[in-house]
Amino acid sequence: MIALPLKQAQPIDWVAPLRSYLTNVYGSSNEFASEITTFNSMRESVSDPPLTTSGRDLLYRYFGQLDLLDMRIPLSDRGCRIKFEWRNLFDGETVVQSSAAFEKACVLFNLAAVQSHIGATNDHKTSYAAYQAAAGIFKFISESFLHAPTIDCASETAQTLSVLMLAQAQHAFLNRAIEGQTKPGLLSKLSKSAADRYAEAGTRLEALYNDESWGESEWYEHCNVQAQTMLGNANLYMSLHLDSTKKFGAAIAHMKEAKTIFKELPESDQSYELACEKLKTMERDNDLIYHEVVSAVFEDLPATDAAKPTPLEKLYIDQNVASKVVGRDLFSRVIPLDVHERASMYSEEKAQMLRNEQEKVDVADEELKSALEFMDLPRSASMLRHPDQSAEDISGVPGLVKEWSQEVSSAGPLVFDLAARRQRILDRVQTGVETHSAQRIKQSLIAAVATDNELEASHNRCKADVDILRQGFGAGSPLSQSFVFSATSAISLLDLDDSERATVNESLENVLNDVVKLQKIHNERRKVFAEFKEKVHADDISDKLVAHRKTAHIEEALFKPELAKFSPYIQRVDSTVRHQTILLNELSNLWKQTLASPIVRKQASDRESVLSQRAVAIERYRQAYETWLAIKEGLNRAHKFYDDLEGSIVPDMGSLSISATNTGQAPVLPPKPSDFSGYTMPSAYDSSLYQR
Repeated sequence: MIALPLKQAQPIDWVAPLRSYLTNVYGSSNEFASEITTFNSMRESVSDPPLTTSGRDLLYRYFGQLDLLDMRIPLSDRGCRIKFEWRNLFDGETVVQSSAAFEKACVLFNLAAVQSHIGATNDHKTSYAAYQAAAGIFKFISESFLHAPTIDCASETAQTLSVLMLAQAQHAFLNRAIEGQTKPGLLSKLSKSAADRYAEAGTRLEALYNDESWGESEWYEHCNVQAQTMLGNANLYMSLHLDSTKKFGAAIAHMKEAKTIFKELPESDQSYELACEKLKTMERDNDLIYHEVVSAVFEDLPATDAAKPTPLEKLYIDQNVASKVVGRDLFSRVIPLDVHERASMYSEEKAQMLRNEQEKVDVADEELKSALEFMDLPRSASMLRHPDQSAEDISGVPGLVKEWSQEVSSAGPLVFDLAARRQRILDRVQTGVETHSAQRIKQSLIAAVATDNELEASHNRCKADVDILRQGFGAGSPLSQSFVFSATSAISLLDLDDSERATVNESLENVLNDVVKLQKIHNERRKVFAEFKEKVHADDISDKLVAHRKTAHIEEALFKPELAKFSPYIQRVDSTVRHQTILLNELSNLWKQTLASPIVRKQASDRESVLSQRAVAIERYRQAYETWLAIKEGLNRAHKFYDDLEGSIVPDMGSLSISATNTGQAPVLPPKPSDFSGYTMPSAYDSSLYQR
């Protein structure tokens, strides 16, 4: 097997160029110091890699990181300025380029070369995989680097080496099949494929050697020998296959061909002797027993290709292993400006998609809510379906009325002693000197009489209902008795025919079931939209945008496929909207039919009558309670008014004023009396009260 030599890489320094570029762009490169050092060490490690799987991993890691770096940082004279130097394999010339593509091609060449060494030094199974991987790498080079500055990585060279690696992979597979005691018919086809590929590789290698002085003469000579050897094997195995199927004449012809081929090959004595021995036996048996005609001409042998190039991205069978080999993107924090712009465009696309779906969900929810409110479902259906329970719901003292009753009871009876207070104040005023202040107090008392009387009249009008509230709401209380009509007026279907009652109950049950289904649809829609929203917000395609920096019309190439991954959520939301529309129409028709039933119409009418009576009773006690509150507040204000009025009375006001004058001091003014204004204190006092 041929193991290719590795290209020699000249040492380069990544540190200074990367620091310079990052400093120019970000103002400082300190935060990337660790990444720069790590990347530079990776380059140093691939200068002379071991010819084992360890060397393969080192080369693949550096290539992967270099590819990621090239997506984020422009490796050119206008970007990160660096020169790559590699020596040609056979002329020794050093090629210097600033192109990242040149560096990648040379690294990949060495990666394929290491794979060829792994194939040449391991068992057939490992060799088979290694040669296919090498073929895939060379194929990638031939298709991706069309204008290579070195003959080593030229498209024609890479294609030739890919064919060579496939020939050796086919050979390894054949050897493994032979060890596995595969049937001769398949061995013949595998051998013929190997012969064809070796022949093509030999022709290509010879042309490169003669035209470009690239490679070694031993390579194409080896391929030519292997091509003939594989062809001899193909005929030998085909002969054995035909012999086993009793086609003795054709078997002898192929064995003769194998013998002829092996005779011309060096170092094939063993195969030649085997062919001679088998041919002798076949001819003897045919002469003595079968007497079949031996044809001198036969068709080309069929071939079965068992080897094909392994794509570069599948170099490692497990992609998780490949990811671990490459490691995290060292410069993932470096986001190019154009990627930022495209990320913003993509975010707006997502936001618009979210707004569209949000509107769709909101409209559907509002339609459902409005429809159920319009039909008063499920409340009305539940009341009609369970009339006894419905009657219990509207029987007894309502909770609000109970609260009013508790408040009135705890406050105690209202005391109307306002007339006595007025008389007491009047008596005190009359015992003193008749002054302007006394006259004002009398006038306030006279004015208060009307309000006091109105307060008491209001109390008398609501006293009966307030007394009912004050007595509480226990069993047998007047308040409880006033709500007894609800229970006695409750509607039952017991007097109806069983079939009629069953029909109504079935319709109502179907209505309630549809309402439950609609609620499930609503919940499912909300759940799906929440998941959809979470996925959209968590979606980050920055790495893909970096990988597609050079892609034109990215909206078509990337945005649409990326947004398409949310289609299942949108389809599920649309499905809930469609099902809701269908079910709402069914429910509306069913509810109309149910309400059209004479039984339901009567039951609904009777219930409305009960509810109307109940509402009247509640309003009656509400008015009583609110009037009681107003009277209670009025009494408090009245007592406050009379307290203030009493405090303003000073006996013998005239003598007090004279005494103050004789002493030369300012008179001690009495407290300012209040003017009655519905039990509110005036905002100002009459200044005439304080004239000397």
